[in-house]
Amino acid sequence: MKIRFLLLAAITLMSGCARAECPYPKAPEKMPDGYIATKAEMAQAQHAFTAFNDAITDYTACVDNEAEAKIAKGGKDLTPEQIKQINDEATQKHDAAVDDLEARVEQFNTEVRGYNELQKQK
Repeated sequence: MKIRFLLLAAITLMSGCARAECPYPKAPEKMPDGYIATKAEMAQAQHAFTAFNDAITDYTACVDNEAEAKIAKGGKDLTPEQIKQINDEATQKHDAAVDDLEARVEQFNTEVRGYNELQKQK
């Protein structure tokens, strides 16, 4: 059990999550209009959304690690209610980030469909 705790603590420290809250990733600034965007603009937006997806994945992992570290740090002093609260807060942050990502990706996919529709007409 001690080895598992030490391993978890080491992983958490390496990820940088134990010392500070997890910074929320910056979303792509510009959403292209698929009906007027160039191929290069659409490719640039796709790259930005791929990077945002990766950043959200890192963020949610950090949030999960941070919750685990808080629980590990509290140890046996934490009540079941406190553990539940820590886990609920992490789940809320995790779910909100995924919802944000999904909404932005759906918006981008709408623009991609517009772009593809325009390309078929040419």
